[in-house]
Amino acid sequence: MDVQTIIRLDASPYQRTSFFLKEKEVAESFGCRYLFVDAKRNGLSWPLPPEYHGPFILISNTHTNFKKLPSELLDQTKLLIHGNSGYDNFDYEDVLTWNFPVVLGNPVRVPAVSEYILGHLLSRFGLSPHQTVWDKDRQWQRELLCDQKILVIGQGLIGERVGLALTPLVQKLTYFDPYKNKGPSLKELLLAHRIIILTSSLNKKNHHLLGEEELKALPSNFIIINPARGSLINESALINALKENPKAFAVLDVFEKEPFNNQFTETKNIHLTSHIAGVSKNLDQRLIEYIDKVISDFKNKSGEFENQYHDLILKNRIHDGMLI
Repeated sequence: MDVQTIIRLDASPYQRTSFFLKEKEVAESFGCRYLFVDAKRNGLSWPLPPEYHGPFILISNTHTNFKKLPSELLDQTKLLIHGNSGYDNFDYEDVLTWNFPVVLGNPVRVPAVSEYILGHLLSRFGLSPHQTVWDKDRQWQRELLCDQKILVIGQGLIGERVGLALTPLVQKLTYFDPYKNKGPSLKELLLAHRIIILTSSLNKKNHHLLGEEELKALPSNFIIINPARGSLINESALINALKENPKAFAVLDVFEKEPFNNQFTETKNIHLTSHIAGVSKNLDQRLIEYIDKVISDFKNKSGEFENQYHDLILKNRIHDGMLI
């Protein structure tokens, strides 16, 4: 595929100059020019300088506002790599009209988000007490994971990875994903499970998937872990449920409005992190390697590319008139 320029549209706060230098090296290894425009901060000036001409590969993230991109740029785009798992900044109508594939970056964050979930879950059940003197009674009134029933909402790459790790450890693990399996309703499943793990994307159909009614269906000692999208949960309803059920607990990495403010000040049975579940020491290198692989496959396997990346191409997430 005769791509001339690779354009990085936006950066995440944790990405440094060294990352963009490595990305530039990847671009140049394919004989392409590299341009970082930081569209969120500075906007993208069009036309581009003459040395940066199409066809283009674009690299975006969750900060990218696609409505502000020039139509001339999109007309000359052959591939868009979206390095994040979340894609709620895309518009359904845009994806329908674009003549290029959008490849999602889900595999990049699978290890980190999965380990975030597993780490918090294991700490709730298996963190041993530090004892500075010998306990003669040797009592440890802990619960075991093998007695727990876990509901994973969303059966994508992260949900599958978490399920593979937990299935041998728990009494029962169930998925709720209406686009992959048919079964009991969410309400029925909530009544039968204590631990809820959210790994799904956000769309207009699952906004506030866990609201007041759904949270009331859970046992009083429920555990919720959400590293997916904040608006999957009605935040106000969750805060009330945690106050009413002091033995319940929630782990939130994502929020309805980010950054979160002081709405959780009075909530003691909650653990908060700043949308970092997918961040890790080697994240930049994982992303560079992923971008390198996708571009290589796109340039060298054009006839097979869309089949190879079928589950990661955004247009294949279109169901019922929306991106799921």
